[in-house]
Amino acid sequence: EEWLVSQTGAYLPGAYEQVEGTISAYILTENMALHLEALQSYKDRFGVERKSGEQWIISIKESEAFIPDVYENVVSVVNISTLTNRQYCVILDPVGPDGKNRLGQRKLVKGEKSFFLQPGEQLEA
Repeated sequence: EEWLVSQTGAYLPGAYEQVEGTISAYILTENMALHLEALQSYKDRFGVERKSGEQWIISIKESEAFIPDVYENVVSVVNISTLTNRQYCVILDPVGPDGKNRLGQRKLVKGEKSFFLQPGEQLEA
């Protein structure tokens, strides 16, 4: 069994506890988000039920600093995509309102807009 102690101050482990390591927080900015994956089913710190293998992103809207939980894996750092008023892009397999990818569909996004690509989405070349 593993758990994460995220209190400030010193932690004194018990006689039958072993410290696996220390984890530094990811500082999120308006231009950066984290792509996460659940390692097993659990309820995250924001109260959302996550299923094993589910992927999502955390941006500065949710938290300014983020320490991954024991059941979370940081897949990658996602940079923001920004379009000017004269640009557009096509997103392949966009995420729908239900939070699931719409495989085989395309979504047109027109300019002056900034957004993060959700897990499973790609920009058309």
